[in-house]
Amino acid sequence: MKLQERTLLERLNVIERSLSVTHNKIATFLLKSGHKAAFLTAAEIASSVGASESTVVRFARMLGFHGYPELQDFLRQGLLETLSPVDRLIGSDEIKDKSKLVEHLADREISNLRAALETVDCKALQELVDAICAARTCYIVGLRSSRSPAVLLGHYLTKIAPKVTVIVSSDSMFEQLSWANEKDVLIAYSFPRYSKATVDAIQIAKSVGAPTSAITDSQNSPAAQLSDYSLIAPAISDFYGNSFVAAVAITNLLLAFCVHAQPDAVRQNLNRLEKVASLSERFVRLTG
Repeated sequence: MKLQERTLLERLNVIERSLSVTHNKIATFLLKSGHKAAFLTAAEIASSVGASESTVVRFARMLGFHGYPELQDFLRQGLLETLSPVDRLIGSDEIKDKSKLVEHLADREISNLRAALETVDCKALQELVDAICAARTCYIVGLRSSRSPAVLLGHYLTKIAPKVTVIVSSDSMFEQLSWANEKDVLIAYSFPRYSKATVDAIQIAKSVGAPTSAITDSQNSPAAQLSDYSLIAPAISDFYGNSFVAAVAITNLLLAFCVHAQPDAVRQNLNRLEKVASLSERFVRLTG
């Protein structure tokens, strides 16, 4: 069995003889508090066991991961799918000094953003943009809490694409997708706990030959495993829901690529939109 296919305990057994005292402390922490470690940064784990951040990173590599983010992703898979909102309040009560809460949460969001932008698959991004530009209809699926970034993408994509359908409820999803064919494209937002209906939407699109893409928190998520393209936006949060800061950043990146793919067409569409908007008083005029 390859190291990449082993469980955490199996990986630890392979390297057991080469572990230092500090490495053993990290291993013990991961085994006893894997549910907690899945949401902690390398620096936070280092602080918990009295080690340096670089030692935690080296330990992750000893386990066969490219770095700590990959180890963290490994720990999160299978965990976030089943955690209840109460279970996800991990570490929130450990911040005794509430004056540091803003700094702590800001660091968490910065970490999500950095991980998303440093690992973005530009090839998948460009291929998705090409599919959007060629599509007859662009279907955007965002159910439950994933509704917000889906609506954001739909709002701005409608300004530059001929036909955009945003699906934010499973009630009429099957009827809406019954019109899809190979000339369309589907983009699905999917974050823990992963909605079965979102997976169904991707399968429907694939069954008719439409290109599919997932904007999700991990390459191992059900949506990423099914889709032709996947853009990863970590959603680690210290409260009972997901963080969508990285998802919004990836959404903005996707829109920027769409603009650069067809700048003249986008400019024409925006000019046409402004002419239509000028026929009515849609916006508040600021007076000096």
